[in-house]
Amino acid sequence: MDEEANHKNSDEQRVMLFTISGVNIKTNSKNGCSIKKT
Repeated sequence: MDEEANHKNSDEQRVMLFTISGVNIKTNSKNGCSIKKT
């Protein structure tokens, strides 16, 4: 049970990081497309 809970936690953290990254990229693109090369 503990291992499963740990895995679920890691996945949620990963999703949060991905979401934050996506928001940052979208914000930067709106600001001036400075990350368009990536």
